[in-house]
Amino acid sequence: MNYQMKTIIWPTDFSDPSMEALNAAFDFASSFDADLLAVHVIEPPPETSEWRDASKFSVPLPLEELREKTQKDLEKLLSERQPSGLRTRVLALIGDVPESIVRIAEQEETAMIVIATHGRSGVRRLVFGSVAEKVVRHAACPVLSLRIPDKK
Repeated sequence: MNYQMKTIIWPTDFSDPSMEALNAAFDFASSFDADLLAVHVIEPPPETSEWRDASKFSVPLPLEELREKTQKDLEKLLSERQPSGLRTRVLALIGDVPESIVRIAEQEETAMIVIATHGRSGVRRLVFGSVAEKVVRHAACPVLSLRIPDKK
């Protein structure tokens, strides 16, 4: 059976572990002649009744500006680091992080997701949850989860 990889997704939060996972994503994309799709998801603040009242506070415009800036930052990052000949795309979007990554993977008919996990445990993991763990549980495609503890 010949398994052909067309697209590999690299979700990033711009952390050091995420940058380490980028190197693995580059390797896989190069080895399998696949496209690399870099994805960053901006989680909107929780909704409250105050935030829903547009006369008091407007969230969409600042979030959209942040999304556009993030898109440009991703493009710059990849243009500086990607190996020559590698096909890359970037996508910055607003939404629930793990849910958005899984949805994009399904839409793109992704062959693999290469994601870093921070290796948090205990209360920090309980409070923050694990994006990588949720992606592994819900993605239909294979997920390479790289445990790279934060250097901080």
